[in-house]
This record gives sequence, structure tokens and C-alpha cells, in this order.
Amino acid sequence: MPQEKKGARSLDDARGYLEEYFVPVMYSVPDEGPGSVKCADIFHDIFNSGEVKGKRLIDVGCGPVLSQLISASRFFSEIVCAEYSESGRAEIEKWVAEDPGAFDWSGYVQYFCDMEGTRDIWKERQKQLRQAIKAVIPCDIHKPNPIEPLQMEPFDVVITLYCLEAACSDRESYTKAVRNVSTLLKSGGTLILQTYIGTT
Repeated sequence: MPQEKKGARSLDDARGYLEEYFVPVMYSVPDEGPGSVKCADIFHDIFNSGEVKGKRLIDVGCGPVLSQLISASRFFSEIVCAEYSESGRAEIEKWVAEDPGAFDWSGYVQYFCDMEGTRDIWKERQKQLRQAIKAVIPCDIHKPNPIEPLQMEPFDVVITLYCLEAACSDRESYTKAVRNVSTLLKSGGTLILQTYIGTT
């Protein structure tokens, strides 16, 4: 992954973050960065491998981003988006509600459909993702139950992408965060962590 650009947008400005790192539909998926082809291909491969199974998935620290859930929505009928920032949650809620001002993810949906060989039904795949997202909730990975005060049945799959290292300042807090996030996972489930290595 490239180093974060000086002056780059933070997740406190969710829309600015999307516009900086995730290209609009009229452009191709970028080669580098959080919204890159490399990141998209990884999730296509993971969820189409047949090795990750279940019905319920939670994305912890998802920010305002949905691209990692496009392939997942083919296999998981119940997806929960958990995010600390209110602006990140608001962006996802706008897209799910088909708000005209929501960020346009159709380019990413079409990209995944191309890999799946289903380009002609990309609109149906987009609808499938909307229907799969059952809740958009607050979370804090520093709490023993990151989604408190909510109590949910453990999930078949927990994914967290570039979240823990952004929220933890040292190894001890990172270890605790991994432990906390893991409490959301059922026995025998799958934890998918995408992370930066060697950054400050």
C-alpha cells in the first residue's frame, strides 16, 4: 500500500475520503490506494473461493466504504456495517436508502460483476447488496463488546480493514482490539483482517 498522502482526508470527512480514494463511476477502478484494483481483487478471491461460509457477516470499522462487501453479498444474506464515525455511517445509510446524493458505487459493482461474468445483471447485484445490509451501527473496538450497548448473536464472518492500526497507538492496544473484535465471531467462524505493515 502507498503511504498516506500529506493532507489526505480522514474518515471524519467521509465524503471527502470517498472522493479522494474511490473514483466516480465514469472512471476505472484505480491501481493503488484503499479503493484499488488490488483491494477489490482480494475480496473477490476470498468470497468466491468457497472457503468462507455462513449467513451472517459484520464489517467492523467499515468507514463509508462498501466495495469490500460486493462479493460478500452473493453469499451472505445478513450483513452489518459497524463504524465509529457518524459521517461514515451516514454515507452508507444514504446509499442503502438510494438517496440521490449518495456516493456512486456502481463502477465498483460493475467491476466485480466483470470478474464474476455477470456484467449484464450489475443492477440486480447492486440491489442484492442493499438488501443484504440489515443494519448500520456504531462501534468502538476499544470496548470489550465493540458494538455495545447492542448484543447480537455471534457472526459467521468478521472482517475489519485498515481499522485496528488506525485506532491503536501501540501493540498492547492493538492486541486488545483484536481480542475485542474477535468476541463478535462465533466458534469456527472466519476473521478476515486487511492491514498495513511497516507504517507509523
